[in-house]
Amino acid sequence: MEKEIMKIRQNFKQISISTAIIAIMLLSTVALNVPTASAADYPTYLFLTAQPNPIGVGQEANVVYWMDKAPPTASGPRGDRWQGWKMEITSPDGKTETKSLPDSDAAGSGILKFVPSQIGNYTFKITFPGQNITQSGVINWYKPSESATVQLTVQEEQVQPLPYNPLPTDYWSRPINAANHGWNVLAGNWLGGGSAGPHGPRCYDSNGNFNPYGTAPNAPHVMWTREIAFGGIVGEQTEDTNYFPGETYDRKFQPPIIMQGRLYYNQRLGVDRWQGLYCIDLQTGKELWFKNGTTITFGQLLNWQTPNVHGIIPHLWAVSGTTYKMYDAFTGDWILDVNNVPSGTMIFGENGEILIYTLTGSTNVLTLWNSSKALEATMSGDWYYRPVGPVNGTNGYEWNVTVPDMPGAQSILKIKDGVIYARATYTDGAPGTTKVGDVAYDISSNNIKKNDSGKYPTTISNMWGPVNRTFEGTLLNGFIDSNILPIFVKEQMVWYGINVRTGSVAWGPTKPYENAWGVYQPYADWQSANGILYAAGYDGMIHAYNITTGANIWNWYTASSGLETVYGHYVFKDSAMSICDGKLYAVNNEHSPSTPLYRGSKMYCIDAVTGENLWNISFWGLFPVLADGYAVSFNYYDGRVYCFGKGESETTITSSPKVSTLGSSVLIEGKVIDKAASANGAAAVSDESMASWMEYLYMQQPKPTDAEGVTVKLDVLDANGNYRNIGQVKTDLSGSYSYAWQPDIPGKYTIFASYAGSDAYASSSAQTAIQVDDVPPPSATPIAETAQPMTDTYVLSMGAAIIIAIAIVGAIVVLMLRKRP
Repeated sequence: MEKEIMKIRQNFKQISISTAIIAIMLLSTVALNVPTASAADYPTYLFLTAQPNPIGVGQEANVVYWMDKAPPTASGPRGDRWQGWKMEITSPDGKTETKSLPDSDAAGSGILKFVPSQIGNYTFKITFPGQNITQSGVINWYKPSESATVQLTVQEEQVQPLPYNPLPTDYWSRPINAANHGWNVLAGNWLGGGSAGPHGPRCYDSNGNFNPYGTAPNAPHVMWTREIAFGGIVGEQTEDTNYFPGETYDRKFQPPIIMQGRLYYNQRLGVDRWQGLYCIDLQTGKELWFKNGTTITFGQLLNWQTPNVHGIIPHLWAVSGTTYKMYDAFTGDWILDVNNVPSGTMIFGENGEILIYTLTGSTNVLTLWNSSKALEATMSGDWYYRPVGPVNGTNGYEWNVTVPDMPGAQSILKIKDGVIYARATYTDGAPGTTKVGDVAYDISSNNIKKNDSGKYPTTISNMWGPVNRTFEGTLLNGFIDSNILPIFVKEQMVWYGINVRTGSVAWGPTKPYENAWGVYQPYADWQSANGILYAAGYDGMIHAYNITTGANIWNWYTASSGLETVYGHYVFKDSAMSICDGKLYAVNNEHSPSTPLYRGSKMYCIDAVTGENLWNISFWGLFPVLADGYAVSFNYYDGRVYCFGKGESETTITSSPKVSTLGSSVLIEGKVIDKAASANGAAAVSDESMASWMEYLYMQQPKPTDAEGVTVKLDVLDANGNYRNIGQVKTDLSGSYSYAWQPDIPGKYTIFASYAGSDAYASSSAQTAIQVDDVPPPSATPIAETAQPMTDTYVLSMGAAIIIAIAIVGAIVVLMLRKRP
């Protein structure tokens, strides 16, 4: 039999047939879960279907199989499963192959993804060998069975899938209709799943500020601003002193979080307290709700897949010591508390569950805590998602294992891709050096998994190490990417790269930084994304390195600050950078900035691959959170939150006169304006003019004299039904345009004004109508009478009298002749 391409899947989250199967399974499960007093033999019945049928050769078919009853002890991820399934597959050439299938899911079913390679008829049959299951202390026997044989017809012609709606290239908004498969590439979230330290803001996840999903803005167009604290210059009494922006230990605008097109942030009360939680529409800046007294730490998108629940469940979480408070993300209302949650390194699992790894160096015990397991312990059944509080967090431990002892107290340094990189720092190194012992553990499900008895191992070995290393200086540890952990040695201003799977030094040291301010890199920012290490620091540089080889790809400099700063340039400190959609966003800042704030600080958007500066705008603050094509951050210059991204435009058009005659001109006028919530009908301008125009509109900077408007294309549909272009015109800085045009044929015209849009604005258009009448034909010209002399008049009159007299005499003669006998 020819080799078939198959993939086994045990869940139904991608096929709609599962809903019907699971509903049926529920009925049998209810009956089977009734405790039995004595052992019994139960008949079983197997069913099988293959769809679509017929199918094209080389296309993927769903071969779905199930038993009439669910495993009676199944409960979510735990409990028994039907085992020993086998499938007989006979191909059109007559060859038969028997496939061993994995255990069933909790509903007693499974699915095989089958790709036929031959044209003709395939047949499928499923068999079950029988199984003992202990329930309520009694062992019951579920008898062997087999399904009917099912035929799948394979043809040359391909079965066409439903067409996908094209991705929007313009403005779009949440919610994204669930029927628009493929549109997910547009959207992203920022859950704040990683801690950037005790002062915030929260990182994208535990491995830094790289958001690998969705899009980010290509232009510095402001969607809206929102004042969240006093900002800017106070007044003449204090000269140019500004209000305290909160940097570094009382930062405002925390965490922040973006979920489903909503922005969440905690509002300060005074300097060092929190007042409550705001939820803001990401596109419009409109306040959706405020919860007084509520603050949050991070968001969660939990992918809950059980027989009766399939989909994402959104939560907000507030962490206070060992208590985690769960809130509803839509309303902000409190749901429940989870108590006794351990401390440690938090990451999200593959389904969005909260995982906390704790390595206790004194006992060499490594534990994994799972939020979903803790919640499941409160549910009556894991087929639903109905957690009940308060939740005892001690029920959430997935496993605990003992790891090999090593000198010193080891602790978790980083976690990425199923590897824990741990380290112990020693005190017996030479003065001015840092001596460490490094070790790594494989925590993937392939290494730490249940045995046949359903038990996890109690001990695991290390992947490598411990490896002792000594560095001449103070260490900074970067974020793991491409299996490389970057390490910076402060005093030498160099980087090293360590392979986390082997423990070997992959590269380093790099060439030392040239500017002395680079020594403060440990107090600045570093990120890793798509195989590149980025380091932004007090030297005013962003250094980019190939994280696999250590090669310096590019260096980008903020520019000289002249007399404005003591550094000679503009600096970056911690929490300066975020990355998404192939772009790196970086914001100037410093630790505890003095007043007045120095001028010239900016937010930069840089091509993450080439280092090209794409745009920049006046700004002082921290990295922007990035999601759904928007960048949001708090500006220390004025105490306002700014949202940058692509917004809507509006085009208008009028024409006059509305009715004219052929040969005369028509004046076409209109506007193209910015429809962003805070723009107040301001003119739309070119992307090249955007930064200075936004600074003028929102930051009280001078109106740019060289800003350019946008191009409007003018077309007509004439009386003959021809659609044609009549020209294009550029708007001015009021947003207005005008164009004089002379119609060339009579009749009704529809005139269209179209703006194609840009990285800053979506397209827009408008239309109007005119009537052009033909020129009327010339009217008949009357003959002018010629004045006659008086003598001519007398002669003419006498002649006329004689003629009349003769006519009368003639008539009398005629009458007399008629009267003769």
